[in-house]
Amino acid sequence: MKYLLKRFSLIMLATVSIVTHSSAVFTINEATVEMQIVQNAEQLLQTAEQIKHTEQLIKQTIAQTGVRDIIGFAQEMKKFHNFMKEYSIDFMDLTDDIINEPKSQVGRTAKLLFDKYNLFDDCNYDYMSSDLKRICKSRMIRQVQEIATYQEVSKTMKDFAANIKTLAAKRAASKNVKESADIANAIQIEIAQMQVLKTQIDMMESQNRAKERLDKRQKEQIYNKNRLKRIDWSHAPLAPRL
Repeated sequence: MKYLLKRFSLIMLATVSIVTHSSAVFTINEATVEMQIVQNAEQLLQTAEQIKHTEQLIKQTIAQTGVRDIIGFAQEMKKFHNFMKEYSIDFMDLTDDIINEPKSQVGRTAKLLFDKYNLFDDCNYDYMSSDLKRICKSRMIRQVQEIATYQEVSKTMKDFAANIKTLAAKRAASKNVKESADIANAIQIEIAQMQVLKTQIDMMESQNRAKERLDKRQKEQIYNKNRLKRIDWSHAPLAPRL
């Protein structure tokens, strides 16, 4: 999903608006604030589970690429992702053309990474047509993009969780009901952003599964086309003997 993690300023405006227009929910009284504290504790537990799940997805997706050194690859992916940010290139824009562009610093760095871990080895067999190679490489790049996205999501969720803990500590130390309610609202904004992020990840996964189904149909069409060609060739008349 393109520019997945570049929308937080808009999300912040939206969530602030939601909280502002839902002030009735955050009536300034101790009962409401205490209820929010319980909900926040539950949300932190859910966030911890989401972070754990995301990190498992990172390992699973790396394993699907065939890479054996999962830890080493994950570390180099983070470095490469940060490197791309320096050039203001979104990871979701990474393509085979960029990887094979010798004049592109990002392309050369990406190629070194892909070559080091042999990511395209299964996409370059002689028996494969150019279309099959293209489909295979697109799938591999998509998996690498998923890894980068999951890594960024894990980091962002940890930041959200840390912010919530800090705000909760301030709430515990606060003796002012109004201040406590304001802190509760700030925590709700953090939680709302996490929910939006999770929704965007679900959308990315759904889109990628749709692309995988499309790849499967395209491969089936290629195989069927090649099979028909073989059948036609087997029924071709024999050349006359001289």
